[in-house]
Amino acid sequence: MSLFADWYPNPADGWHVGTEFGFGLVELVVNSDTLAAGDLTGSIFGGYEWWIGPQWSAGLMLKATGGTRTDLRYIDQGGSEPGSQSGYVLGAGSIALEGTIVLH
Repeated sequence: MSLFADWYPNPADGWHVGTEFGFGLVELVVNSDTLAAGDLTGSIFGGYEWWIGPQWSAGLMLKATGGTRTDLRYIDQGGSEPGSQSGYVLGAGSIALEGTIVLH
């Protein structure tokens, strides 16, 4: 779940930049154990869209995303106590080129 803002400096042109903040969840199954964690995530992005119709545009944007580091905890019994720390720490990040289709 996240909130984002996307700004078009000149609405008739296609350039835009934005940011996004939210909450992420991850679940990992290792042998008979299930581990899970939640963290805060954030992104910055920017790109260009070309008009393809009176109210439609399509484009490309570059997006960088990162999250806080969080301890994975056991949530399912497989020999470990639920809620106990696993000793694993997860930190996520990515850079992506994405396609967009926008109805204005």
